[in-house]
Amino acid sequence: MYDDQEGVMKGQNRKKMSAALNLQYQYKGLTFRNQMTTTLVNSQESPCGTFLDYVRMNPYDTYLDENGNIGMNMATWHSGSPYRNPMYDATLGSFDKGKRHEFYDQFDVRYYLNKKINFKANVALGYIVSDSGQVHRSRRTKFQSTEKKAS
Repeated sequence: MYDDQEGVMKGQNRKKMSAALNLQYQYKGLTFRNQMTTTLVNSQESPCGTFLDYVRMNPYDTYLDENGNIGMNMATWHSGSPYRNPMYDATLGSFDKGKRHEFYDQFDVRYYLNKKINFKANVALGYIVSDSGQVHRSRRTKFQSTEKKAS
């Protein structure tokens, strides 16, 4: 199975691949069964920030500075203090990626002595390997203050 889910933000996605295998063998009163599943998930968060960052923005505020460039802080249309511009972070080359691999194997043996009595033994193995990487530039807006410094 393959599933590619795009997130609500530009550049955000989850790509999931999974496979399963079921084997069963019967011989007289014995039944052997093995079930294996594996899943691999690659994820990428948006370099443009979170959806919440944009929900907090005022639609009247401009994300461009006076020169027409994407500014670090939002210029406000009222007398309020400026706040961080999440679009600026997308220009810095930051990233937030992750990988996750899951593997499960279950083996069981059943012995049917008669129609009313049977014995069952099973062994299960599972492991998960997860890796993530984040690079955030020091100029990222979440590390900056919007407060004006006193002179």
